[in-house]
Amino acid sequence: MKRLFLSISKGEELRFLGHLDMLRTMERAVIRSGISIAFSEGFNPHMKIAFDAALGVGVTADPLYLEMKLEKDFLPEKVSALLTPQLPQGIMLHEIKEVGLDSGKLVTFLNEDVYEMEGPVDGGKDILQTEKNIAEFNALDSFIYERVTPKRVRQMDVKPMIIQPMRVK
Repeated sequence: MKRLFLSISKGEELRFLGHLDMLRTMERAVIRSGISIAFSEGFNPHMKIAFDAALGVGVTADPLYLEMKLEKDFLPEKVSALLTPQLPQGIMLHEIKEVGLDSGKLVTFLNEDVYEMEGPVDGGKDILQTEKNIAEFNALDSFIYERVTPKRVRQMDVKPMIIQPMRVK
């Protein structure tokens, strides 16, 4: 069995594709490519493919990381050659790395995400006011985010999760 980490991108063409649909798209591409992917055992076996994180609908990613386990030994170059032609427009394969079976899961290697947002800020008000508002946010010691679901209300301080200050390009 061989374990691979793939770096791919999810482009504008697929921005409204949900996480499970994206996973299903990758599974279908793997099947079409003829790569001998490993399957879980049990009553309902599934491919051993996992993304590093679930993206929200409407979000693109570059890079997006994927972990795959193969039944047979394929060189990363061969996997790339077989898989690339099967990927739909909007998914691009950048790099494949082989990792040992004893190393940790993909999510243990990734400890931060970078987000970029585009569009009008403050309804198109003056850019100086926008920069002032962002500077005020960056100066805060904490920012409590409240998530309300039908079962509970959860509060969390998102400020410690922001590694670099926000800025306007």
